[in-house]
Amino acid sequence: INTLNFITMYIKKMPRRLFRVLILFLSKPVFTMERLMRILKEKLNGIETYNFVAANDLGIPIEFEPVSSCSSGNSYLGKVLKDLNVTNNDSIVDFGCGKGGAILYMDKFPFEKIIGIEYSQSVFLQAKSNIEKMKKKNIQIIHCDAGCYDDLDDINYMYMYNPFGLNVMKRVLDNIYKSYRERPRKIIIIYKNPVFHNEIVSRGIFTKVAEYKTECKFNFFIYSTNIT
Repeated sequence: INTLNFITMYIKKMPRRLFRVLILFLSKPVFTMERLMRILKEKLNGIETYNFVAANDLGIPIEFEPVSSCSSGNSYLGKVLKDLNVTNNDSIVDFGCGKGGAILYMDKFPFEKIIGIEYSQSVFLQAKSNIEKMKKKNIQIIHCDAGCYDDLDDINYMYMYNPFGLNVMKRVLDNIYKSYRERPRKIIIIYKNPVFHNEIVSRGIFTKVAEYKTECKFNFFIYSTNIT
């Protein structure tokens, strides 16, 4: 009975899903085809990064102000990374990496090391499984509170897609600033849906240097320290 109910509900939702895909295709045909091809490729490889996970389903305590999880790995992120001229001397950490969609896209670029931080146990396990199935040796997924991760001295790129609330963001920024003071260097922050823009620039270390449009209303803000 449960299986029959699921099939019935899925069929009922199909026209709505097809309508959304059609609207997206008409407004952003290149992005829509890219997304469909990426979903197909993921299915062929037995992985999944695209499905949205609501904040209430993450299993993260409410005091950590959990934010819904969805993938941002697409050509809009690729445009940003291409313009930043990533080299094999660069490393990046994705705070709140979700299922690893953005991380797998970052792997198209010559980063020496890619680290994903994810606090949700279920999402972390999915990300870990995805990376293992894709046999990525330079990617590490870590299960922890992002505000506690401070092994940043060898990292010069930081990525975030509005992954958590203000309290966690403050602790993440404290760790970034501590690392910068101990090892002054050029650090780039790539921040999609920059809810806490003021929190970043108010501390006087980072300056917003660029802004990029994305597939949705949430733009990328790019920040840099002043060291060249």
